Amino acid sequence: LARYYYQRDILEAAEDQLSQALFSLPNTDGMTLKRLHILKSLVATLSKLGRSSEAMVYSQLIADANPKTQELEAEFQKVLDALKNNDIDGANEILEKLYSSNPNQIMGSLLGIIRYQQGDFQAAADLFDQSIDPETASSATLEVFAATELRLNRPDEALRAIELNIRDNSDNPKLLSLYGIALLFSGEKTKATEVMKAALELDPTMVRTSIALADAYNGSQQPKLALAQLEKAYKHSPADTMLQARLIQQYDVLELTSERSKLVEKLANSDSIESQSMAGLALLKTDPKKAQTVIDNAYQADPNSNYTINAKLMAAIQSRNSDSILEFSEKLLKLDENNILALRAAASAKEQISGSDSALQYLSDLSKKSI
Repeated sequence: LARYYYQRDILEAAEDQLSQALFSLPNTDGMTLKRLHILKSLVATLSKLGRSSEAMVYSQLIADANPKTQELEAEFQKVLDALKNNDIDGANEILEKLYSSNPNQIMGSLLGIIRYQQGDFQAAADLFDQSIDPETASSATLEVFAATELRLNRPDEALRAIELNIRDNSDNPKLLSLYGIALLFSGEKTKATEVMKAALELDPTMVRTSIALADAYNGSQQPKLALAQLEKAYKHSPADTMLQARLIQQYDVLELTSERSKLVEKLANSDSIESQSMAGLALLKTDPKKAQTVIDNAYQADPNSNYTINAKLMAAIQSRNSDSILEFSEKLLKLDENNILALRAAASAKEQISGSDSALQYLSDLSKKSI
């Protein structure tokens, strides 16, 4: 609230809020980061008010605690440096120690974001509940908070958080997108559609939002509008493989065979291995012989790509070649031991080759490595 007042030059109110915050802190001999932030804010506010002598009093308090303060700030900088270098585990280790001794909103929010990146959505939600005020949180933090609630299938919580903040961030396309998706989860399809359209007007390159909007159109029996949305998104992001797949599916829904063939042919002749793999998968339905050629060429160009291995697996499944199914399933499992499609295909191939007991033992052995 003090920050809100400060940004709007209501400085006396900002000072009052900061003073209340300072006096509400428990008495302690040490300088915590929370106390440090309040003192620094008071110095800035009083200086802006022209009350330099009072500002000096708080500056002296900061200076007196300088060794401890510098140590805390140096540790926090290590966290930021680790995150910049994508060292999530390193940042997490330092931040956990800091948060245990200085449980403040900044560290709690950052630790929540790390938990989200690690896939521990419940832990992220718990930290956000303790650290985030949706009315004053930054839009970036709120995006992760809302996304976490959606991951936990709690759209009402995501809606509540976003609606407290959306008026001040109505020009934030990512936040609007999350708002639209949360509305869609909650069954408010008409409002969700309008919000997602507004988000895409601000940033037409958000592929996942375009796909969600197309889903909403399909759900309301408007497949032509869904197609128009997917085609529009494809112009902005032609290399996105999920978008390519959805556009091919939409052509199938509307039985637009000529348009489908043109797109598949374009993808088959592109320089992108991922797009070639997508074309091969699409051709399995209409021209299996050509599909095999396209998939083989993509695989030879990059035999270690998740996309080309997956395409080889799907071709093997279509031809019911158990040995090939097992070969490419296991290659996918080396890239991702929890790939459900590959696990299912490998177990099925094992059953075909040597019986159900063999398949059961195979899965049991894998489960010891990854629950």
